[in-house]
Amino acid sequence: MPTMLHAQTTSFPFLLVASLALSGLAAMAQSQSPGLSPPGTYTIAEATIDNFTTVQGVPVDVKVYRPLGLPAGAAPVLLYGPGGGSGTSGQIAAVPQHDLLWRRLASSGLTVVFLQNEQETAPGANFWQLRGAVVQWALANSSTLNAAFGTQLDNASPVVVAGWSLGAATVVQHVGADFGFGDSSDARVRGAVLFANPAIGAYGGVITSNGLAQVDKPVLAIFGTDDMGQPGSYTPGSPPASSPRGLGVQAMLGGASPFVFGVCFTDANHFEYGAQPAAAGSANAARIEVINGHVQAFVDLVLRGLPDCGPFTGPSWPGPNVAWSAQRCTPPIVAVVGQGCATSAGIPLVGASGGAPRAGNASFAITLANAPAAAPVVSVLRIGEPPFVPGVPIGGAPACAVLHVAPELFWFGVADALGSAAIALPLPTGPQVVGLPLGCQHAVFDFAHAPFGGLPLPFGTSPALRVVVGN
Repeated sequence: MPTMLHAQTTSFPFLLVASLALSGLAAMAQSQSPGLSPPGTYTIAEATIDNFTTVQGVPVDVKVYRPLGLPAGAAPVLLYGPGGGSGTSGQIAAVPQHDLLWRRLASSGLTVVFLQNEQETAPGANFWQLRGAVVQWALANSSTLNAAFGTQLDNASPVVVAGWSLGAATVVQHVGADFGFGDSSDARVRGAVLFANPAIGAYGGVITSNGLAQVDKPVLAIFGTDDMGQPGSYTPGSPPASSPRGLGVQAMLGGASPFVFGVCFTDANHFEYGAQPAAAGSANAARIEVINGHVQAFVDLVLRGLPDCGPFTGPSWPGPNVAWSAQRCTPPIVAVVGQGCATSAGIPLVGASGGAPRAGNASFAITLANAPAAAPVVSVLRIGEPPFVPGVPIGGAPACAVLHVAPELFWFGVADALGSAAIALPLPTGPQVVGLPLGCQHAVFDFAHAPFGGLPLPFGTSPALRVVVGN
């Protein structure tokens, strides 16, 4: 049965937010970062301290790539977990994994913290528990990093995590993946970049489709046709989409994340995404340049709160030598559909204000314009279904008045002296609200347009507004 909302603009958003919260859709809104500057904007400083700290009895080496001259305030940061066994030498390599990428990102304003544990397990802690604790240490110790490296980190710093191979299989737990080792999620973590992304069945069956489907933050996943994640090897063996790494991407695409990009590069092996330096002029060097550019675009989108899909809007990955790609991005949509029916002031107009309908936009509102001054208004709203086109006739109304939105909620109000009104519609944050369709249509009463009590009924209608909440 449709719900009657007799109060003014405060009632509708209260009901909507309450209903979304009951469905588990409301979450804490995140502050947004201005994103990244073009590469080369900042001079960078690098510093490495081996045995910088100890986590669960295991020494951790740290290298920081720091942009100089950042504006005051909390700086965005990327926390990186390297491949398995990288720390057994007791020091970070002179040319660390993905060094070119970290330099590029730091010169764009992103602080990069390379976290290398010198052992892969600790008493009572497996890969995921130990490496998870290392990332959590970094999240909790901004002041320690600031004092040692001159960084500008604090609890408000937006965070992106990244990893290669075992690093990818473990950092993914910080964006919601659940492999049964506890909750490692953190509201500051905005997304993840996964080089040689987790492969279904890997590590003795720890990596599962259900575990990856729990990922609820944006993810960029990269692998190669010579790195499918077959048990016990890095060699080809399956078409990309049905390979263990491809199935890992598919699990995330079908799960809770609103923003997933997966790509498999032709002839790329486990070490050819930038984890190791490439010879100048080689095919791998060209591939790394493409990958690094798209990592930068992904990180920038994530830091800016995913205002759109950036370069990831097409049906396939933009770039050469791509064997397979799959992606999901949900941009916000506001569209006027159907027809209106005039009052004495003309056809009432439906629209939106307060910015695009993105998850977490507390300022979003549906508007009315071009109504008679002080006219009573009834707005029909619906959550979860697209508007009707061409529309359903309204009994007793003028012939031009058709209903484009199936009644679920009603808002009652009065236009102001300019013939305008607004329905405040604060949108919750959370992946479940992304893709939510909404519909709205206004009916405006105009007693100057027809005699009260006569037929047709004295009102006009707006076209319908179709809204899809984006990320």
